[in-house]
Amino acid sequence: MQRVNADIVNKVVNLASRNAGFISKRFAGVLAAELADPALYKTFTDAAESIGEAWDSREFGKAIREIMALADVANRYVDEQAPWVVAKQEVRDADLQAICTMA
Repeated sequence: MQRVNADIVNKVVNLASRNAGFISKRFAGVLAAELADPALYKTFTDAAESIGEAWDSREFGKAIREIMALADVANRYVDEQAPWVVAKQEVRDADLQAICTMA
């Protein structure tokens, strides 16, 4: 159980924290008006039903595995988009906002 909690914190909370920091500091907490990758967003929204069903059926392991797999997808997206690099280029503020909104 401690390993699962640590994985959740490392993958999900860290991901949210890093990107929310950019949104808060650089964009006054305002998300981008449009999604940078609607297909990626759909991947996450489509998974909500199966995660909810697993949870409701008390298949907690299955629900957690699906959540962790999505966290891996989100982390890959952030690694590929490299918002920490984009943030250093003021002319790319819109890109930074879009990347962090997706994340």
